[in-house]
Amino acid sequence: TEIVFNKPPLLIWWLQLAFLLGGTAVATARFAILLLNLAGLAALGWLAAHWWRQRWAGPMAMALWLLIPEALVRLGVVMNDLPGLSLLLLTLAALTRFRQTQKWGWTAVSGTLFGLTLGIHPLLLFAALPLAFLLLWDQPDNRQRLKSGLIFGGFTGLATAVWLLPSFSESFVRWVFTYNSAELGL
Repeated sequence: TEIVFNKPPLLIWWLQLAFLLGGTAVATARFAILLLNLAGLAALGWLAAHWWRQRWAGPMAMALWLLIPEALVRLGVVMNDLPGLSLLLLTLAALTRFRQTQKWGWTAVSGTLFGLTLGIHPLLLFAALPLAFLLLWDQPDNRQRLKSGLIFGGFTGLATAVWLLPSFSESFVRWVFTYNSAELGL
């Protein structure tokens, strides 16, 4: 029920579920975060393989990401940045799948994943523009664009409501505003 570091409660709920299943321990929290991050790493490999269609594109993309300094160390660190990026990569994978198959279910999955992404790291809202471009670009007509935009937006809104409504209050809004508008004290 706590909101820490002025972030939405989705990561806290994920950790609470992990603690419920695996016991309250640092290792359980790290394992839960590691699972999210590995899902994002797998999505990155899948995306590379499908976008570039080269034999080694997927494994090379994952290897390059793991070569970033401190990437391996941070895979299990309980923070919201890498899990947020992992959910964003899963959103991209679902949108790519929609582009390949033109099945509307993938649009719903991608919208849901994006709403969950915002529940982990709200600053990833800025990814909405490139996601919209990927979703709407090269659609056969305006009716298709409207339908895919409504499905994506509707499921994003629904998933966002799941984490926002239980945590939304005047004190939460005031606290987030105060926290984000305070001087850094450098």
